[in-house]
Amino acid sequence: MKKTFSFLLLSIIMLTSCAKHIIVNFQESSENTGSLVIAPTAPIQGSVLTVNDKLLVDKKFIKKITVKNIPIGENKISFSADSWAYKEKISLDLPIKTEVNKETAKIVTRPPYSTGYYVLMAASVLVSLSSSYYIYRP
Repeated sequence: MKKTFSFLLLSIIMLTSCAKHIIVNFQESSENTGSLVIAPTAPIQGSVLTVNDKLLVDKKFIKKITVKNIPIGENKISFSADSWAYKEKISLDLPIKTEVNKETAKIVTRPPYSTGYYVLMAASVLVSLSSSYYIYRP
């Protein structure tokens, strides 16, 4: 039983990847700039972020995104995520106003997982359990 549990745990760890906190600079100069933090309610796969039509993040698995050195004033932010794992696509176009040396935060709600995601996870567990049965049976 101990071998089965350890094999199952190792299989689950190998099937998952880690979300990252991504920090990017919009521009090199830090004079008269502010920053933006995109904070999802849960890690999001396939995240794409543009600020003023400049691509900063492309299809990453994120925990949080911090964009530094955004020019002060009105800026246009587009955030999207399209993954088979979610019931619907995330697509946000937000105007933000940045101020000198201030941090602006936006919270993004992640949609629930799709039925296909749960089917794949259940199948992964069943394959792991059945293979461990044949490997470790007496």
